[in-house]
Amino acid sequence: MIRKGRSELGGSANDTSGKCPICGAAHSALEPCLALPGADAGQTQAIGAGGEALGVCAPPGDDEALIGQTLGNFRIVRMLGRGGMGVVFLGEHVAIGSRVAIKFLHRHLAADQSLVERFFAEAKATNLIGHENIVNIFDLSLLPPNRYYLVMEYLEGQPLSSMIGRPLDPGVAVPIFAQACDALHAAHTAGVVHRDLKPENIFLVRREGCPHFVKLVDFGIAKLSRLEPGQTVVGGAVGTPEFMAPEQWTGQGIDRRADIYALGVLAYLLATGRLPFRESAPLAYFVAHSSKAPEPPSTHNPKLPPAVDEIILKALAKKPEDRFQTALEMRAALLGAFAAPATPQPVRAPTPRPFYPRHAASLPAKVSWQGAAARELTTEDLSRGGVFLCCEPPMPALFTRVEITLLHPEGTVDCEGDVVRHVAAEQAQAWGMKTGFAVQFTELNERARFGIERLVRGRPPSETPKLVSVDDDPKAEKVLDYYRKRIAGDHYGLLGLAPDAECSEVRSRARAAEREVAKLKERPISARQREQVEATLARIAAAISAVGTPRARAEHDADRGNFRGVARCIAAGLSVDDLEELRRKFLASRPKNEVNAQVQVASANAYLASGEPGRGLASLEQALELDPLSLGIHQRYWALRRQYVQGSGGQR
Repeated sequence: MIRKGRSELGGSANDTSGKCPICGAAHSALEPCLALPGADAGQTQAIGAGGEALGVCAPPGDDEALIGQTLGNFRIVRMLGRGGMGVVFLGEHVAIGSRVAIKFLHRHLAADQSLVERFFAEAKATNLIGHENIVNIFDLSLLPPNRYYLVMEYLEGQPLSSMIGRPLDPGVAVPIFAQACDALHAAHTAGVVHRDLKPENIFLVRREGCPHFVKLVDFGIAKLSRLEPGQTVVGGAVGTPEFMAPEQWTGQGIDRRADIYALGVLAYLLATGRLPFRESAPLAYFVAHSSKAPEPPSTHNPKLPPAVDEIILKALAKKPEDRFQTALEMRAALLGAFAAPATPQPVRAPTPRPFYPRHAASLPAKVSWQGAAARELTTEDLSRGGVFLCCEPPMPALFTRVEITLLHPEGTVDCEGDVVRHVAAEQAQAWGMKTGFAVQFTELNERARFGIERLVRGRPPSETPKLVSVDDDPKAEKVLDYYRKRIAGDHYGLLGLAPDAECSEVRSRARAAEREVAKLKERPISARQREQVEATLARIAAAISAVGTPRARAEHDADRGNFRGVARCIAAGLSVDDLEELRRKFLASRPKNEVNAQVQVASANAYLASGEPGRGLASLEQALELDPLSLGIHQRYWALRRQYVQGSGGQR
């Protein structure tokens, strides 16, 4: 989770015309509303009478009393921000100082069991998404008698809103936007609709090789508001007025396309530095989003490629069915627009066709998927990556796995893939193509890959080249050599990580290593290299099994005396019960360790009493090497270490 800072989104922040229908005051929609707690610029708002029903006037002192309390292993340090549904605090691990964000549902909302259930349901749904561009949730619990809370990842960086106010360079804006689309697509696939996408909820952190790594936060906040059927904007829509789709104001038929609309507003803002509508009050935004046509973005930024106007305005269509239907669809369109030349280019001499062209001719194919009988369809636009299948409804649902047999007079090719796009009749007519669905191939074996390569070049699939190269592939050899040197070492060495790396870093690196090595199967590698690929993948899988989760990693690191790795597991949410269970098992096979560790603790106490904190720390380290799963020794060691480092001016 994050700290939220106030930032201007551009436009009429100082315009005082018009009366706010919530508080009756004259202020811009980007300025605080007197009826909403902590209403910073661009904050989620409860619009109309529904705001009072949700109890937006929480007593401020009720939350400040939480500061200083301890929840499990974390002490509440200070408040980070407040919204209409909850308040967020910084939490610090009492033993090792790691930080988390702790979000409390407002006390006055806890009486509504449906809101509490949705608070936890959204937390579970967010965590199930499991995408690297979405904030992690570690725990959810209750502080008696009625303070429900979530423990989340604490992010250090800046919200995207801090960069708004002028058009962003495409080299910065497009990667950020693409990551936001990836995160939303993962959420939509898991059945979660964000409903409050805005720059404040897109947090930018620095990762190796990526100066603006996106973390999408605050999933489902608007869904916490209970909207009764038939309510209108006056009855209680919840969201951020500048980014709300027309249907979101009435609460009718809200699905992932509401997020697509918000993506359109975001793209407009990144491309021009201003919002598509600049109104003076929330109700005016409702009128604008529902009935006004936004100016083309190029009106405010003539440097934009012509296709960008069409893409952003399509995302801002009033009707959901007229927008992009998935975040990936909009992502691909925008990336394509910026990849294409911005101005007409002079005619050049024809260039040779690519080695792997697309197959323009139609080809019959036998297609089947779960719950449907096999059908014979016609292919178009066959490529190494996928194929378009001409088909009248009913079609397989998006992301359905389909099995395909490409039929050629001189042979067949069996393959499978996922449905990634539908082309309905209206789109087909507009684009001059047939109705049907696109399939992206997945996990092609060697025979299928070579057969498809021959088909797209207009050749029969029967003359399949050798599946295994005689010679080593140089590029594959470079990757394999890296892992070959580390395959006999420990799991951290294999993954190129320090033994005290954060748990999230371990998981991320393990997944990256697995993808990197698995991708070698797509290259023309030798039989020897193929064996090494399989051996390396098995070794990476063993590393993931051993150190991929806090519990497994704590057991692994304890066996090796790596108490710093155990500390990372405690910080990542390893429960006290699990820690004690692992400790009992650990000490059962090492009956002398606990006594010897206590001897070292006694020595540390003696050194501290004689004014020798350095030697005291060394004794506690020896104690932790003997009893690495002792929470009490961890707490003593890390507290002393912080004091010692601070006292020595940061030198240790």
